Amino acid sequence: MSKLCPKSPAFLLLALALVPAVLTAQVSWICATDSADWQPRYSFSALTFQDRMWVFGGHYSTQPGWNDVWNSDDGLDWSCVTPSAPWSGRGYHAAAVFDDRMWLLGGDDGYGGPHLLNDVWASSDGDSWELVTASAGWTPRCGHAALVFDNRLWVLGGYFGGNTTSDVWFTTNGSTWTRTVYSAPWTARNPGAVVFDNKMWVIGGGAASGELNDVWCSTDGVLWTLVADSAPWRRRAVAAVAAFREHIWLLGGYSDTVDMNDVWCSRDGLDWAMAGDSAAWQRRMTHAATVFADRLWVLGGTSFHSGDLNDVWYTSGLAVEEDVGTTVTDADTHLRAFPSPFSTQTTIRYELTREAKVTLGVFDVGGRCVQTLVNRLQPAGYHHVTWNVIGAGDHELPSGVYVCCLGAGDLVVAVKVTLQR
Repeated sequence: MSKLCPKSPAFLLLALALVPAVLTAQVSWICATDSADWQPRYSFSALTFQDRMWVFGGHYSTQPGWNDVWNSDDGLDWSCVTPSAPWSGRGYHAAAVFDDRMWLLGGDDGYGGPHLLNDVWASSDGDSWELVTASAGWTPRCGHAALVFDNRLWVLGGYFGGNTTSDVWFTTNGSTWTRTVYSAPWTARNPGAVVFDNKMWVIGGGAASGELNDVWCSTDGVLWTLVADSAPWRRRAVAAVAAFREHIWLLGGYSDTVDMNDVWCSRDGLDWAMAGDSAAWQRRMTHAATVFADRLWVLGGTSFHSGDLNDVWYTSGLAVEEDVGTTVTDADTHLRAFPSPFSTQTTIRYELTREAKVTLGVFDVGGRCVQTLVNRLQPAGYHHVTWNVIGAGDHELPSGVYVCCLGAGDLVVAVKVTLQR
């Protein structure tokens, strides 16, 4: 590919024609029930197993911890499989489906103060539970994540002894655990986590320093890649995270004394679309999400406004669309701009696979360069720059479509943004 000047007509024509996909999403919600048969609760587990949704464990404001198990084939009618499983009532535990069984791992069964656990239980029917180990290799903890990846059951992060951790463990049998890394590069936290696109993902969460909005991924649990150091959604902890229809979904959560009911999705962990800043279900945190019957479900949790919840919601009228162009590239730059549309400023993010002289300019549809944002040598890695809407000559720019054009060596890519005043 020949080099193109970012201010040349050829560059602009290329930029207008060749634009990376832009993600948009819309989702509607239907309430299956505003009061399920199980008691209101938070910090519980919900998962899909044997063509049913399952709910077990959790805390309630006046209850030290539930150890009941429920299931449903429609989200409306729930059956109590057992009112008292052999594991102690608890919350902030982790759960997963692995080796054709449901697994429950650790958590907190204290009342009036934490009492942390590292026991591991498994069941093939929700009624009979096997104590696989009373003391796993990892430290007793709560708020950790459990994932199933590469034919292994994984535990990531969590809280113990007054501190959060970023250690990563796996097992093939539930009893013998191997630590892959003592301290992953992501901040120690109670993580949001999901398996997506043949990778394990850590998404935001709560740390000693506060809530987070970074995104990391790994293919082996040892080496972790920072995908986004500051995703466009508000920093948050105790959100629900799920993989659904080839996207990662982030739903609700807690941030700086505020509970939320916004919904976001991403196909790559870097580019996020808001699928609703205020879902039909009320603001909440420590809730659960699962995928069942080709729908995304949100269950229970707690709300500052209404207290503990036992409502059940599912998606309807889901639409995730991509405005697809063709990217001219010899490497994927992940060039993105968010927000768009915007009224005052937008942040442009990109990745360089190697050091390069970078020119990043903003053009109007008439081909005029309204502002140059970057014109310097930059190292390999993730970069971002904020465009404030002041054009050339400090004149106020009109509403409309603009093109952010990135030139890096022989590489030419572009993304459209929309200014709405």
